Amino acid sequence: MPNDDVEQLRRELADQHGTALAEKVTSRWLRGYCRLKAKGGAAALEAGTLESVLELALDQTAAQAMQALAGAGRMLTRELAGPGEAAARRFSGRYLASDRQQLRAHRQSRIAHQRDAFMQSAAPLLDTLNALKLAAREPDRDVEPCWLNATIRTNLGLSALARIAAAHEVKRIDRPGELWRELLVSSHSVGAPAYRRETGFTGAGVTVAVIDGEIDHAHPALAGRVSRHDGDNYTDEPLGSPDAHATSVAGIIGSNDATHQGIAPDVRFINKKVMAATPSLTASEAKAIAAMQDALEEGADIITCAFGAGLASHGSPSFSLACKNIWELGGIVVTSAGNRGPGAGTLTIPADADRIVVVGATDRHGRTLMPKSSRGPLPGGRPGVHVVAPGGLESDAMISCLVGGGFGPCGYGTSHAAAHVSGVLALLLQRDPTLDPDALLGMLLAMAVPLEGVDATAQGHGLVVLRCLSVP
Repeated sequence: MPNDDVEQLRRELADQHGTALAEKVTSRWLRGYCRLKAKGGAAALEAGTLESVLELALDQTAAQAMQALAGAGRMLTRELAGPGEAAARRFSGRYLASDRQQLRAHRQSRIAHQRDAFMQSAAPLLDTLNALKLAAREPDRDVEPCWLNATIRTNLGLSALARIAAAHEVKRIDRPGELWRELLVSSHSVGAPAYRRETGFTGAGVTVAVIDGEIDHAHPALAGRVSRHDGDNYTDEPLGSPDAHATSVAGIIGSNDATHQGIAPDVRFINKKVMAATPSLTASEAKAIAAMQDALEEGADIITCAFGAGLASHGSPSFSLACKNIWELGGIVVTSAGNRGPGAGTLTIPADADRIVVVGATDRHGRTLMPKSSRGPLPGGRPGVHVVAPGGLESDAMISCLVGGGFGPCGYGTSHAAAHVSGVLALLLQRDPTLDPDALLGMLLAMAVPLEGVDATAQGHGLVVLRCLSVP
C-alpha cells in the first residue's frame, strides 16, 4: 500500500475514532483495517476479527526490576563457575545435579519475578480492557497479556480500541503477522557422533522447546520425552494431528534411535503447536510469542523457532523484545534464516532480533550453501546469519523421524539447519550449564568453519562443527 494511501487511512481513522488511535496504529495495522473494512464494512470492524497487539511502555520501576533480575542471574552463574572445586567441575563438564537444580531454580525465580512485575504494571490497563469487554456483553473476546514482550493481544471492537488508545501506557498498536513454514545431512557433518564419543555428553538434563507444528510424541525415537497437555496448542486446530515438519525437526535435535540418532539424543522436549495442517487455522505472530513465553516459564533452555513471520527487513519490535528478554533471562532462541534465497535481504522474522541465533542451510554434507537459504544483510548493515548447518537440498532431502514411526526423507530447508544448531547447543549446555547465551554464541562462532567462496551475509561465520574448545 503506497504511503499516501496509508496516511489517508490514518486521517480517516482520526476523523472517525480520534487522534489517539490514529497516531498509535502502525502501517501494518492500517493495511489490515483497510482489508477488513472493504470486506465487511463497519460491522466487521466491531465483530472481533480485527486482532490487535497493544505494545506497552513499562514504568521505570518495573523496567529497573527486570534489569536487576537479569544481573542477579549473571552473578549466580559466575559464582558457580568460579575458582576451586566449581572450576574443576566446569573444566571437566561434570556438574553436580545440585548445581543444575540451583541454576534452574534461580532462573525460574527470575522469570516469575519479571512476569509479576509486568502484570502489576499492566493491571490498570487490563482492568479497563476487561471492563470494556463486559460492557460490550462479549465475554468470549480475547484480552491476553504477554510479559515477554510487554504486550496485550485483543480482538475487542474498534470503538473499544479507540477508547483504550488514549491510555499513556499504550505506546503502539500493531497487528500480529502471519506465520509461514521454513522448510534434514547426517549429524557427522557437524561432528556430533565424534563429540559424543569423546565427551560422553548426550544432551541429558537439557530442555529444548520446539515452536512449530505438533510433534508425533508416540514416535519410538521420541516417546516419553515430549511434553503434551492442552495448553500446548495455540492454533484453532485441535491437538491430535501430528505434523511431519515438527516431528522431523525434533528428530534431528534428539532422536534416540540407534541408527538414526539426533544431535543430542537425551534432551527433553517442550512442544508448542503454532502451525496447523490447515493454514487458516495457524496461530498468529502474537500467539507464537506467547508460546515462546510459556516455554520459557516451563523451563526451556533452548527455544527453536521453525517458522518465519514475514521479511526481516520490515522489522518486528515485538519479536525483538521477546528474544531480548529470553536472552537476558538465560534462555537462547535459535531461528531459521528462511527459505527465500538466493537474493540478498531475504531473511525472515525473527532473524532481525539482536538477541537470537540465526541459522542458514547447507546441503546434507555441509559442503555447499543451499540455494534457497535466505541471506542478509539486515537494515543497518548487520550480516544477519550467524552460522550455517545441514538443511539438505530439494534433490537430496534430509532423513529424520516420520509421523507414525520410522525414518525417511522429510524435506529440506533452514528449519532443519536450525535443529542441528539447537542440538549442538544442548550438548554444550550439558557440559557447562553456567554458560550464558553470549558465551554459547561465542562458542558456536568459534567452532564455525567458513565455506569457501560464500559471502558472510549468507553463511555468517560458516558451518558449525563440534570441537572440544576451552569453555570461556
